[in-house]
Order: sequence, then structure tokens, then C-alpha cells
Amino acid sequence: MTKQLLLVLEAKSLSAIEVARDLKSPLVVQWGDPFSLPCEMGTSPEALAESLKQEMLRHDVSSRSVTFVIPRNQAVLKLLSVKGTTMEELESAIKEQLEAEIPFSEEEAVWDWELADPTTILLAVVRKDRLTVVIQACRLAGLHGAEIVLSSVALMRTALSANPSYREAAIGVVHAGPQGFEMAVARRGRLVFSRGTLHAVSLPAWVEETSKSVRVYGQEHPGELLTALVVNGEEAVGLAESLERALNLPTAIGIRHPLAHGLTIPVKPKRGEKTLNLLAAMARTKEGVLAPPPGWTRVWKQAALACAVGGAVIGLILAERTLRQVEGMELEYRTLSAQVAKEPERPWLSLISQVQRALPEDVMVNALRVNDKEEVTIEFTAESFSGITLFYNRLARSPVLTGPQLGTIRTVTDRNRQLHRSVVKARLL
Repeated sequence: MTKQLLLVLEAKSLSAIEVARDLKSPLVVQWGDPFSLPCEMGTSPEALAESLKQEMLRHDVSSRSVTFVIPRNQAVLKLLSVKGTTMEELESAIKEQLEAEIPFSEEEAVWDWELADPTTILLAVVRKDRLTVVIQACRLAGLHGAEIVLSSVALMRTALSANPSYREAAIGVVHAGPQGFEMAVARRGRLVFSRGTLHAVSLPAWVEETSKSVRVYGQEHPGELLTALVVNGEEAVGLAESLERALNLPTAIGIRHPLAHGLTIPVKPKRGEKTLNLLAAMARTKEGVLAPPPGWTRVWKQAALACAVGGAVIGLILAERTLRQVEGMELEYRTLSAQVAKEPERPWLSLISQVQRALPEDVMVNALRVNDKEEVTIEFTAESFSGITLFYNRLARSPVLTGPQLGTIRTVTDRNRQLHRSVVKARLL
């Protein structure tokens, strides 16, 4: 069983729970004990981290992997018609519309997008100030981020995983509970509509809000009728019965848990497919949990010092985690061969500096080794093939390496993303 901590960023608090599941059957979930932490604007990361560590200890939470869940009322979701054929053209078109679509400045925002259909993109925007505090607190508590997921996306994934036939239809997925109401609509496997409110906290209010959401969806998507509803939450049974009578739609019961909207199902994107990835978007900001502000510099300086003082084979091994998660990683320096000569004139510092400079933003080194024959091996993971090409071309121009050769590229799925792993082998000059 794989364990993960879910942190739901409610309006003034964090709802948290550890879940365990078999990834072969992701809908079979063991729920831990839920707990809640106050988290209002102005809460310091240090205070939140201390409270989080105490609650994790009290509730016997062992996972160090956390998924940050953004409820519908904490996010801006928009469908935009944009023109463009390349990724760069689409992103440029989105930026032109961004200021008009969000109630705060672009500097305060974290945003990403995915295609809803060939001519429409789904834009997701969240404020980064409070999210930054939570992420920093998790760092201090020894946790690492696995994903930032919108609750509407999580609800959609769960429903589609439970019933694959929904992928060819238009279905509404409802979650209702003490924290409010939200409804997402997936059409042909894509999120195309989402609506939520904090003020609906009773059965009659949930029925009224669902009816209103169905009407609004029909107005925004004429001719695209809903074929079914899926209801999640602690009161799913009673709500499903009421909705079936009120709307005359086939209604199924999803996950009967108050935090069902935080349970995200891993998906494997199709090759070349652009999907929402707010964690990567957050990493591109200076406040990002995965951004390497001092991380890479400190890592490489420590490695250089260890190699220069020890005079041994470089054995820089980074624990394999989510891409760019440098801070908080365990660093191990290992002597890979007892026979390595200890010549101080070897260009350890130059080599490490050159590799550091060659790294694109979406490439992480997993291991850097030099044997007693002056052969260099650099194992790495990349988010894109363009990152691999850029990294290799930069190494080929390095003044301390000769004859670099790129090894076989292996594509793997890490949570919801495709990553590419390979190796470059060269010799020291």
C-alpha cells in the first residue's frame, strides 16, 4: 500500500488526512484519521509547520509525500478560446487574456492550462501567497510535494476511473459537505465546467445548487446534455436520491467521505499531451516548493567540497523524488572505488561547475560519478526531450569533458507526468 497525506486548503484552515491505497486498484482506499489546522492569512510557515508536525504525530501519519488540494472556491477556472498551433503561441495568447480573467495581478498568481477541446483551453489560476506559506510549512515539517490538484479535477478523475464508460459521455460530479458544495462536468474525459460555493451546507441547499449548476452548464454548453450524475461526500446516499427525483437524471454514489474531493487518481497523459500541472507552475516561481533558489548551489558546493577534500570518486546520489525537489533531499557521498587515486589536481570543482551550468530548468541530476579511468557518468531525469537535447549540447561544449555520448532514453510515469531518464558518458580532459 502507498501512503499519501492530503492537505485541503479551505478558506481559513487546512483539512488533512493520510490515505493508503494499492496503486493497482486506486479506488480501494484506506482512510486515516482526519484532522484540521487553523491557517488564515498572516499565519507564519514556522508556526504552521510546528502545528502540522504535532498533529501528524498525534494521528500517526507516516507519509512524507503530500498532495495539496485546492477547493473550487479557492481557484479560478475559465474556458478560453485561443488561437495558436504551438505551445509558445498558446501560452502567449493566454497571457494576453490573463489580466482580464483573474481578480488579482499576474504576479500574485500561479496558473497553468490544458486543452478542453481543439479550440478551447481550460485555464486554472490560484493565488500563490497562502499556497506559498503552506508549502514552506511542509518543507519545514520534512514533507515533499507530490502534486497540487484542483478538487474539480480530482472529482473528475475519480469518477472516470470508477466507470470508464463515462469517458464518452457528459457527466456531472457533485461533492457536498460541511465545507460547501461544488460540481464539475467532464465531457469526453475532459473537465469543461466547474462551479462551487461555501454557503450551501444542507441537503436542500445542495439540491438547489446542483439544479442551478445543471442550468448554468446547459446555458454555457447548449446541446451538450448531461447523461448522469455522480455524488460524493458523507451525505452522498440521501443527496443522490433527492437529485434523481429532482432532476430525473441517473445518479450514482461515488466516494462517501467528507474529503473525497481531495482524493486524486494518478493518470498517464498521452504522449505530447498538455495537462494541468500547477506544481510545475509553482516551481517556476521564486517562491516555488520545487524551485532551486539556493538548492542547487548548496548541493553542488557541498559535493565539490566533499570531492576536493576526500579526493575520491564523485558519488553524488540524490534520492529520486519529484523533479527539482532539491531542498530537503538526502545527499550521500559514497566512495565507489577504494583504488581511486587522490590527486588534488583533478578538476572536481570545474567538472561540478560545468554540469551545474549545463542544467536546464527541467532537468535534474540523479548521480554523477567519475571512475579511476577518468570516465564520467551523469545520470539524469528530464521533463521534456528538449531539456535532454539542451543539456547534452551544453555538455558537448564543456571545456573539461570530451566525447560525450547520450545513452538510451527511458520514459517513465511519475504520478501524473511522463519523465525521461537517460545517461551521458564522457571523459575528463
